[in-house]
Amino acid sequence: MNSRGVCRNSPDSFCYVFGYYISTKQKKHNIRPGTKYFTAHNVYIEVPIRDQDNSWAPHVCCGSCNTTLEGWLRGFRKFMPFAVSRFWREPTNHHDNCYFCMVDVSSLKNLKQRGRLQYPDISSSIAPIPHGQDLSALEPPAVHSNEFVSPYTRPRK
Repeated sequence: MNSRGVCRNSPDSFCYVFGYYISTKQKKHNIRPGTKYFTAHNVYIEVPIRDQDNSWAPHVCCGSCNTTLEGWLRGFRKFMPFAVSRFWREPTNHHDNCYFCMVDVSSLKNLKQRGRLQYPDISSSIAPIPHGQDLSALEPPAVHSNEFVSPYTRPRK
């Protein structure tokens, strides 16, 4: 996106995985290669984390996604509520194609209401896809490494 405009909200105020708003009072986890979260995301989602070198992409995840994915990788937690996480692309404008400008966090009274915010499904930020018949939940691998190697393939039509 050109540098003429500035986003209403910082991209790092949103979870890379779900796209939910993360307030300043909530814990944010930086996305870094080599961490358990990074490995868990790449194995679970089967798509490597990308765009971390771009300013328009979120560089953090919320505590819930971090804990759930790391726990899933270790076999302590169930799977995420979706099969495919939010997909990020560079916004083309701040009016109708910038996720961070379109989410109005001013109405948020407390942290538990963040799920009630209106999160757009636009070309620059495609919403997560829930589990379904074609996208089943995966079991955690018996052994994992910090490299992106998925021992699973989901059945796809």
